[in-house]
Amino acid sequence: MPAERAQLHHTCIFLAVSFRAIRQDLETRGATPETPCWLDTRLIEMLAVELRGCRDAAGAYPAAREALDIALSHAALLLAQCPGALDRERCRRQLETVISPLQDAGARLTAARSSPPQANRWQAVSHRLSRWLRHRSAPADE
Repeated sequence: MPAERAQLHHTCIFLAVSFRAIRQDLETRGATPETPCWLDTRLIEMLAVELRGCRDAAGAYPAAREALDIALSHAALLLAQCPGALDRERCRRQLETVISPLQDAGARLTAARSSPPQANRWQAVSHRLSRWLRHRSAPADE
């Protein structure tokens, strides 16, 4: 995996784990489900900035960029409704709509390596063929 792609993958993992930790924190607090969530909007804003940078850097990977774009739009929607506009259950679901495409983007970045460019394939075949021909035409030592 190229370094740029690996960095994007690690950033996707970091973001997904961060949003998951926020969701977990929301679920473990002792309030009732109807209580407003009161998320730390500064933390969400910081993660959204990182997510935007990751999305912008994913230009060479359209499938991952699309998933990151979805995650970013859901993060922006979450920020628009916080703090206190959502009950805990709706906030949890909104966090899940951010986490899911982040995981998808990470998976798309680690998907099967792309096939080598056509020119490289032909070069490899040509090289093997020329080695084979040289081997076949070499005089046998008797």
